Amino acid sequence: MRILIPTDFSKLSDFATIFADKLKAIEAVEIHFLHVVEWGETEFDAAGNPVAGEGEDALFLAQRISSARQKMNQLAEARASNDAFHIQFGPRTKTIVKYAETNHFDLIVMGTKGAQGLSRWLSGSETQHIARQSQVPVLSLMCDRSDLDIKDILIVHDFMNQESVKLPLLKILESGFNATVHLLYVMTQNKPEEQIEAKMNEFAKINELKRAEVHIHIDRDVSSGITHFNQMNDMDLIVVGTEGRRGLGRLLKSSVAENLINNLYKPIITYHLK
Repeated sequence: MRILIPTDFSKLSDFATIFADKLKAIEAVEIHFLHVVEWGETEFDAAGNPVAGEGEDALFLAQRISSARQKMNQLAEARASNDAFHIQFGPRTKTIVKYAETNHFDLIVMGTKGAQGLSRWLSGSETQHIARQSQVPVLSLMCDRSDLDIKDILIVHDFMNQESVKLPLLKILESGFNATVHLLYVMTQNKPEEQIEAKMNEFAKINELKRAEVHIHIDRDVSSGITHFNQMNDMDLIVVGTEGRRGLGRLLKSSVAENLINNLYKPIITYHLK
């Protein structure tokens, strides 16, 4: 399993690192740290080094590169020798998404401060943009979860209107943490429960889940249903699907994604529906 941690060397990045180390304890995991020096559409010389374009401040670019390399070296010295460390240049969101997809990562892990006092570039909005655009699943964390014992995992999927998807990460989390996976369908209008449960059981079978429980929760909308179900059952990790680049659809409209990532103090994994 390959995990990418975009880092700005802040506490938010530390949250992501702590959780990645939890996964590393249960699974063979490669952890890669990526820092992006934002510099528009960066140009490069013949040797592959970034250069300032016409009208740009070459000295300022050199200072930022030097600072990034120094901080990345400090991080490397503090980490395990088998971690990997990378510096890229360009627009942050676009660079992170492209790097994760091009290098075939299985998961991006990011810290977010949510809706209050967004600081620096790993803000709630940055995480949301990456979650929407990335074909690689994104795990967002709002706080230090080093004490988190993952026993109950909630997955929300539009079982009636979307094909069942195979998510290898689910089986890893279930078996590694000895957790129960709770499949949730939020019913906003009357539908036959037997058909919904059959679809949910098909999803569990496709993903080879051994400890799966199915739940149908009636609520006014999907966002409220997820929040209310979690309040009643206190899930440890939430997994939700998004239609991403095609425009967030019924399951995750943009407002739903923002509510979850910004306001739930739970680790949240978003993945793309096909």
